Amino acid sequence: MEILGLSFVAKVLQGMAVMAIAIGVLIALTDILETPNKSADGRFRNWLVNSLATSEKTCWLDLPRLAINGFSTFTFEMVDYWFGLSEKNYLPMGLFLLLIFFGLPMAILINFLQSDASWLLNFLGIIIIAFILLAFLGESKRVNAMSPALSVFIFAALFLFLPGYLFAVVNGRILLMPTGHALIGSVLIAPMLYLFCHSLLLVANSYLQQTSLQRTNQPIDNFDGGIIYRSIFLFIALIPINYMLTFGAFMAGHLGVASHSSEQNWSLLLGSLFFSGLSATISLLVFKSSTTTKSFFVSLIAGLICAYLMLLVDFIYDGITNPEIGAFNVLLGKVPAGDIFALNSQFWVMHLPLVPFLLSLIIVVISYITKGIISIELQVMGGRLIEGRPFVLGGIVFIAIGCMLSIASMVI
Repeated sequence: MEILGLSFVAKVLQGMAVMAIAIGVLIALTDILETPNKSADGRFRNWLVNSLATSEKTCWLDLPRLAINGFSTFTFEMVDYWFGLSEKNYLPMGLFLLLIFFGLPMAILINFLQSDASWLLNFLGIIIIAFILLAFLGESKRVNAMSPALSVFIFAALFLFLPGYLFAVVNGRILLMPTGHALIGSVLIAPMLYLFCHSLLLVANSYLQQTSLQRTNQPIDNFDGGIIYRSIFLFIALIPINYMLTFGAFMAGHLGVASHSSEQNWSLLLGSLFFSGLSATISLLVFKSSTTTKSFFVSLIAGLICAYLMLLVDFIYDGITNPEIGAFNVLLGKVPAGDIFALNSQFWVMHLPLVPFLLSLIIVVISYITKGIISIELQVMGGRLIEGRPFVLGGIVFIAIGCMLSIASMVI
């Protein structure tokens, strides 16, 4: 039985195999060409040595727990780094200021040149005047009652309204572009979505902290918003990533089965952002709170339910006959009518809620590969590579992963 688009998957796996082997050889050579222990004080080298040593000491049955814990910890650290308080992180703070002082004016200018929306330029001028007036009132100590209102207006207009409006307008044009151009456009407009989500989280974080301070009289440093706050924080923080993944799924379907792929539209995009974010939030919170293998099944079930509901809602919105059957057919890799198998854009977008489960599963498989290679090294070399040549051992792991991907591409 022919499955349209499967050859594209095989080519992707072949490309990943070549890249993994090339990276493995490069990593191994960098260690082989150096004097042993020459870079023993390097941060990445020390991290690699500690990771390999931890994998060596961990028994085979505990590897999934170790992998899931590492995956969830890394994810939450990245979310906190990019969406936490910016003054603590120089890179997000620099990106934030760059988007405010350069990205927003350029986006307004481009939008004006394309659609003659002069009111945005006038609105930006009003914001600048409000900012100057706020500075004057602050220095002169006059009409202090106006300062809070001006501050709220400037923040809401500059950090929420303008990024949100510009993203919506530009994204509407991106959805009408050819798939390849739309993918490039999504990458270019994603920082504006990041700015909007970051600002939204700043508002939510400030409000909940002040509410908690008034209710419990605890210092803000001890603030813990609870499960609801962490869920909202994680859901909003993942929106920019899910946005780019959705357009990547559109592109995958276009390259795989262009003749059976639907055009990108607002309903499918919004459904993807909501249900993919919901699945990722549930999965990561479960991974964080429970590192047992049961979290795999929770993530899988949440991903399947969100995937089915995503396309079901989209089909109902589009008025497709028998939407529940059509969504189930796409979940199995068929077109909505169910007559042929085709890995089209609807298939790839629909399966985005399963990304957290697949990532965790891949990380567990990699941990088993690493453990197996370490066990062989202990028998052959007596563990000398772990501390003496850790990059060689890491390179061998990459090469082994590349060989497995190559075998998988040939099987497909």
